[in-house]
Amino acid sequence: MKKIQKRKFSSNPNSRKEAILSIVTVILVFFASGILFGVFEGIVEEMFHINENNSELCGSIFNIFSYLTSGIIICVLVNKQSGKKLSKSLSVKGIDFPFIILMVLSIRALQDIVMQIITLILSDYIIISSENEDSLSVIFVIEAIVAAPIIEEIVFRYACIELLDDKFKSCSIILTVSIVFALLHNYNIQGFFSIFILSVAISVLYYRTRKMIYPISIHILYNASCLIDKTKFRLFDTPIVTMKNGFYNFSMSWIILQFVVIAVICIYVKLLSFFHNNLQSKE
Repeated sequence: MKKIQKRKFSSNPNSRKEAILSIVTVILVFFASGILFGVFEGIVEEMFHINENNSELCGSIFNIFSYLTSGIIICVLVNKQSGKKLSKSLSVKGIDFPFIILMVLSIRALQDIVMQIITLILSDYIIISSENEDSLSVIFVIEAIVAAPIIEEIVFRYACIELLDDKFKSCSIILTVSIVFALLHNYNIQGFFSIFILSVAISVLYYRTRKMIYPISIHILYNASCLIDKTKFRLFDTPIVTMKNGFYNFSMSWIILQFVVIAVICIYVKLLSFFHNNLQSKE
């Protein structure tokens, strides 16, 4: 992976204002589409007297249409503003798919470690609401692991980074985009930091590769892994995770395993880089 290149960024206040205005437009399109299709959903449910059992299914269908509509409009806007075509960054040629899997494993491991630290610090003092669990219908799965990851990456990686690039420092863009991305998911404090970690990781990866296939693939696999209920699994005859005042409370054996996973992945990546550099030097 290439390092993030230090590029000159514009100090022109007008160009910065235009970039910020473009980002606001993108976000408004994203939310306006959701609101519009939410209204359509309500009308359809009222007209056809859809009961509560089918309400979630109907909502997922309209959410998918909302994602598709906003994604198309945003791609057109970004292409006009930055001249960057999404299609060019979606090529799978030369993509390191094992690296994508390792990234998902390392992100999940780091998230569990951070969530456990939050639990140890806050769970004795405050009570939080647990995140809502949705029924796993086929349409919901399509929404969660296909539509949502693709469109969210188009909005927060492709659109936000490309429109703000060369206007602000890369670190500022990554942190700001990741904070907004985490806040918009409207999770509790553990969920916020989990999504923030995910966003920072894939934002840095997009900066280094400029290939949208990486963040989209990682986001899809990440969302798929979130559908697995860890509370039903045990490690060394101990539950992997329990709930404590609304916080996820992981077992010590699971946290140690996550440290091991991160260490093994770091060693593996370093060894690959070492052998790759040696081969290049010999050539």
